[in-house]
Amino acid sequence: MKFIFLFLLVFNCTNYSKSKTRIVAPILVSATSSSGDYNVKVRVTNQEPLLAGYKLYIGNNETEARTPPDLTAGVDCSNIVVLPNFPLEYSFDIKTNSSTSAVTANAICIFRTNNATKGKYIAIRSLVLSITPSNQTNNRINPSLPSNSLILP
Repeated sequence: MKFIFLFLLVFNCTNYSKSKTRIVAPILVSATSSSGDYNVKVRVTNQEPLLAGYKLYIGNNETEARTPPDLTAGVDCSNIVVLPNFPLEYSFDIKTNSSTSAVTANAICIFRTNNATKGKYIAIRSLVLSITPSNQTNNRINPSLPSNSLILP
C-alpha cells in the first residue's frame, strides 16, 4: 500500500481517489431449469475488494425485472464462493426457499426465492461498496446498471 501511495506521489497523480470505481453489470447468457430450481450462466468481471455481491430482480416483463421501483427489493446472493474477476462464464443458482437439491458444481452464488417461476423475467445487478475517504458516513453499497434480462424456462 505504501508503494502505491509513493508511486502516485512521485508521478504527480492527483485524482487517483476522485474517480469512481466502474461497476460492471453481469451479462446473462442462458437459464436452465431443473426440478423447479434454475441455473443461470453469466459473464461477470468486477474488482474483488469492493464487490459486495449481486442482487436478483424478478418481474412479469423485461421492464419490471430491469427497472424495479425499489432497488433494495431484489433477492440477495448468498454463499458467494468466488469473487469473479476474469471475464469467464460463471453460474448462479436460483433455488426455492424449500429446495434441497444440490448446488450446481460451478455455481458461485445462490439466490433463494419462491418468486422465480416459469415465464418470469430476471435481471441481476452487481453491488459495489462505495467508499468516501473524507466522510465515512457516506459509505454505501451502489448497484450497477441492470443486466440484460432472461425469461425463465
